[in-house]
Parts: sequence; C-alpha cells; structure tokens
Amino acid sequence: MSIEIKKFKGGFDRNFSYIVYDTESKKSIVVDPIIKEEIPSFIEENKLDLAYVLNTHGHFDHVEGNGKILDLTGAKLFDPAKKNEKVGPISIKVIPTPGHTKDSVCYLINKKWLFTGDTLFVGKIGGTSDLKSAKEEFESLKKIMMLDEKIIVYPGHDYGKKEESTIGEEKNDNPFIQKLNSFDKFLDLKENWAQYKKEHGLA
Repeated sequence: MSIEIKKFKGGFDRNFSYIVYDTESKKSIVVDPIIKEEIPSFIEENKLDLAYVLNTHGHFDHVEGNGKILDLTGAKLFDPAKKNEKVGPISIKVIPTPGHTKDSVCYLINKKWLFTGDTLFVGKIGGTSDLKSAKEEFESLKKIMMLDEKIIVYPGHDYGKKEESTIGEEKNDNPFIQKLNSFDKFLDLKENWAQYKKEHGLA
C-alpha cells in the first residue's frame, strides 16, 4: 500500500483540486474537481479506479468539474452524510464544518491529511456572510484544531504563503486560530481583516 496525493491548480480563483490514490490497488478519490483536462488525463494514464468525487461545499468553483469526472469514470458523488467510508486502503472521515457555507465539511483521510476547502487556508480562513455563520465558523475551527497537530492541511485555494501546512502550524501562525479563545476577538479580526493585512504586509 502506497497512498499518494496529486494536486491540481487553476479554476476560478487559485483553486486546488486533489486526487488521493493507492498506487497498488489503484483505488482513488478526487476532492473538489475543477475543470482541468489534466485531472481526467491523470486518472486515465494511471489507470485509477475512481470511487468517489468529494466536495467540501457546494460553491461552483469546487464542483464545476464534477460532471465530467463522473461521466468519464463512472464514479459516484460522495454523500457527506455517510460520515465514514473506506475506499480500499483509503479511509474517509467527514467533519462537518459549517460557517463559510451551511454545507461545508472537511475530509480527514487516513487520519493524516485534512482537506479543508474554504473553511481553513494557510494563515487565513474562509469568508462568512453574517454573524450567525461567523459564529458557526468559529466553532468549526475550534473543532478541527483539536485534531493531531501533525495532520497536514490541504486547503481549497492557494491563498497562503505556501500551498499546505499542518494543524500545528496553523495554531502557531494563523491569526484567526489564535483568536479562538474569544469570539469577540475573532469577529473583530474578521471585520478588520483588510486593515490587519495592510499592517502586516499580507497579500
């Protein structure tokens, strides 16, 4: 068993898509497929047996490649209500993380890799629409920060100083995560994020 992760970049706004696959059994899943020819080509060239398309939430830039992948491979759209699933040696654990959207989830794969969509970026977090969703996001982030600090975070967009990080690094470096002891402070940072970025030289 040798599980690999292949990353694809592009889409609407620096999106990331991922294929998780076992090099021996060829069992595989794809997360948040963008419309990019390299994805079906990679599946075909590596003779992957794609079981599921997983979406972290329903925004168009995270689901736009679903139709083509499903049609070409015969894979199924993963239902996050399942909570847990096995695809050969690949284990999928669903962690509901409402906030950015009501349907947002993170996927913990093999207890090692966390695909966070627009819930958590490297050094940043996803946007929210109102006070209620900000509170939901606050609670969701507290939940995933309880995971093992060695878990690698694979976000849905290339918005940070690097493409991925770990739970531990986010605890140390992400200003929003450092505000999880107080919702008021967390909300204040969200509301004044543009000014914070300017003061700290962030893009």
